[in-house]
Order: sequence, then structure tokens, then C-alpha cells
Amino acid sequence: MTSLQALAQQCAQETHRFFQRQAQNTRYCLELFHRAIVAKQEEAWELVYQQYEPQVTKWVLRHPSFPSTGETADYFVNLAFLRLWTAITPAKFAEFNDIKEVMRYLQLCVHSVIIDHLRARPSATIGFEEHEAQRILSEHGIRIDVKVLNKVQQEKLWEIIKTRLQNDKERFIFDCCYKLDMKPGEIFQQCGDQFRDVREIYRIKENILARLRRDKEIQAFLQQNAGKQQA
Repeated sequence: MTSLQALAQQCAQETHRFFQRQAQNTRYCLELFHRAIVAKQEEAWELVYQQYEPQVTKWVLRHPSFPSTGETADYFVNLAFLRLWTAITPAKFAEFNDIKEVMRYLQLCVHSVIIDHLRARPSATIGFEEHEAQRILSEHGIRIDVKVLNKVQQEKLWEIIKTRLQNDKERFIFDCCYKLDMKPGEIFQQCGDQFRDVREIYRIKENILARLRRDKEIQAFLQQNAGKQQA
């Protein structure tokens, strides 16, 4: 069995090649993560943290909503690693095929902890409620004043939409587009290392919208509230 220090050294080389977009064999990094997350080896987790803390810090600092949080980068770095530690079960880890998928998930953890922090602050201005509702409604060709939607109706709409998002990548793109008001080009500029190109982001967004447009429950909800507003 390869020692932890040897794994960490090999993983460092693999990670460097990964971020340089060079061909790499990421089995050493996957093994290091496996020992840290699945086998719960404390020393392996410390090596993972040391290895990826600089990159996670860059993701935090580059996140468009980070300046609004009022917190330090270290605060969110620690939360992101904690989210990774607690969210990945052995079964979920088995779904990762290479380090790129692990890195994408870790970046999603960064996004999640920042958004969760802002959601917990009533004074935060990140485009929720009326703005994002208006965007979704207009995408469906229904123009109503979303101020007529009460709190319960707004929450119902977003609960329906959330259940239609099929994976972490869709949730990430949806949050960026409709909760942070980011365009696909801006998402790729911030998180380009997690997508093949900007066309992938456009494709994911269009797939989401196409699914929502076909959704009979969402159509009924929007038509019902549009009817109320017209009345």
C-alpha cells in the first residue's frame, strides 16, 4: 500500500498537471481523497486540506458574491471543506471517476456555503424573490407583476423548480444565472476550469429552461397566478 506522503507527492504532481490542462493520471489524488473522506483517516484529510486550500481560497475570492458577505476568505474555505467532508458518502464518492469531478464538487461547495451565508442575512442583496421570479416568468412568456405573488406562492414556485434540477451542475448554473444574475460568459470567466467551454454552460441553461417550459405543474402555477393578476 502506498504511504500517505507518497500519495500526497504524486497527487501534487497530478493536480499541477490538471490545472495546467495537461494530461494526467489522477488515481493517486482519488486514493488520497478516498482515504480522507471514505476511510476517515485524519492525516489524509490534513494532506487534502494542505494540497487544495490555496485553490479553494482562489475560488472564494473570485466568487462574485464574496465581497457582500463581510467575512474572510478563510471562513468560507473552512466551511467548503466541511461541506465536502459531510456531504460525500461512500456511495457518492464511488461516482467520481477522476479528480476533475472532485474539484467541480469542491467548487460547488464553495458556491453553496457563500450562497447559504447570504440567504441567512435578511439584508443581503443577491437578487432573490422578485427579480429571479420575474426572470423565470418572462422566460415562459408570461409577464406579470411578481409583487402580486405572496411569500407562500413565491416559495412554492422555487420549491417546484428546485425539484426539477437534476444534478449539482444544474443547480450551480441555475443559482448563478437566476440568483446571482450572471451571464454564461461571466460564469465561464469565474469557473472556466470546471467547464469544457462557455457553450457547455449555455447548453445546461437551455436544457433547464426547456424542461421548465414543458413542465405542466409549473405551467399551471404560472397560468393560475397570471389569471389572478389579470383579474
